[in-house]
Amino acid sequence: MSISTAGRGVYGEASASSGITYGGRFTSSSYSGIGVYGEAPASTGPTYGGYFKSNSDWGTGVYGKASDTDGEGWGGWFETASDAGRGVYGRATASSGQTYGVYGSSSSTTYGRGVYGLASGSAGETCGGRFVAYSPDGTGVHAEVTATTGTNYGVYAITPSSSGRAVYAEATATSGFAYGVFAKSHHYGVEAQSSGTLGSAVHATAGGAGVEASGAWGVYATGTNCGGYFEDLDTYVVGAVGNDTYSFWGNGSKLFVQNHPERKDRIIAYAALEGDEVGTYTRGTANLVEGEAVVPLGETFKWVTNPDIGLTAHLTPRGDCR
Repeated sequence: MSISTAGRGVYGEASASSGITYGGRFTSSSYSGIGVYGEAPASTGPTYGGYFKSNSDWGTGVYGKASDTDGEGWGGWFETASDAGRGVYGRATASSGQTYGVYGSSSSTTYGRGVYGLASGSAGETCGGRFVAYSPDGTGVHAEVTATTGTNYGVYAITPSSSGRAVYAEATATSGFAYGVFAKSHHYGVEAQSSGTLGSAVHATAGGAGVEASGAWGVYATGTNCGGYFEDLDTYVVGAVGNDTYSFWGNGSKLFVQNHPERKDRIIAYAALEGDEVGTYTRGTANLVEGEAVVPLGETFKWVTNPDIGLTAHLTPRGDCR
């Protein structure tokens, strides 16, 4: 603990340029223990609960592990009460190799967290965790949940501030495979929920992809206003998913894209029909018998169609119909 406005609760540095080096390595096998607990109680200044740096290609700024398989264990717990403080500030300055600003791991399938970040300040630009990648092939945050059972999280972050960020990720590189957030799971790539009418469960902006996620559900989001809201900042085309009584709501064209059957470098874009009502259609065929024909409708057509509106029939003769 440090009460200095420019002090560090913990400062660890591994200056070796090779080998498996650690700025700090902390392990706790206790049922309710904490691998690392860092606190900076000063209310002003650039204070750090923990500041760790590694210059090795294979080094780790912070490596936290909670090996207890049950209970509320943390690989690392970091907290700051300063308006300009950081609960966790991790930096890996090596431009190559498998480097991590922060690496957290948890083996618990109940309440374990690889990294748990909390920003309890009610005002100011507070961050439970802030991660930046400047490398063209870097990743701001890479979270992976490999356990197939239990309530596990790649990243779990919370902030009670009205303008705070539980997780703030930024990838400033203008080229290469840069991600603000890259999430991978066998179940949900990203699960997000917001209870505010104007709140965003996930708010992401990027020159390329805001959020890239893979899993059984690429992105799973719920909200009291809409499940997901997406906007193109160049054209201001917006699309809201799960908005009010609409499955999809937005402006711009609704396109269905198919590969070109003859030109592999081309695609064919089909535009969806639009109108002032929710329309349904079905098709069928029949033969004329003494000048009359009865075309049976689809069996489920009556379940999704309003009979009070009436039917519009378009007929196409396929032979001699005199």
